Amino acid sequence: DERVDDHSVAAPRENLAVARFNPARRGAPQELGGTAGLSYAFFKMVELLIAESGAPDVIESQDYLGIAYYLQQFKLCGYAPYSDIPVVITIHAPAFVYLPYNEAPIHRFPDFWTGVIEKESIRAADLVVSPSAFMAEEVGRHLDYQGRLPVILPYGYRACGSGEAVAAPI
Repeated sequence: DERVDDHSVAAPRENLAVARFNPARRGAPQELGGTAGLSYAFFKMVELLIAESGAPDVIESQDYLGIAYYLQQFKLCGYAPYSDIPVVITIHAPAFVYLPYNEAPIHRFPDFWTGVIEKESIRAADLVVSPSAFMAEEVGRHLDYQGRLPVILPYGYRACGSGEAVAAPI
């Protein structure tokens, strides 16, 4: 969130913290470029939060732009404390799925590498969650889940008789 000067943490309820951070303030190497730089900034923010508050029980991230990629790399390398923190990836809107629908050339820089880190982030997840079977199947057309299919966890909405959707209690 570029509106945040550095970072902020809110605790809307017990056992839940929501961190907002300005990626430009996390010291990501410029050589990484936008997408990889954002992922590295996410990792640096997680590193700071762990130093300030201790390791969380779980980290959830969306797949979009492979934002959890570097965190998962440090986890897979066995670096403490990341090696002991489960990472859940929620399928949201991977570029490798939507760019072809937009007829964007996915084999050019940086879109090609964005797709690579998104796919690797999904593959490296301890658990993958999808809001719908359709989205899980669509992503599965582009990568092999390697036998670890996503858990379908629908968004918290239910249909009303009039055709409109309302928020369901969570």
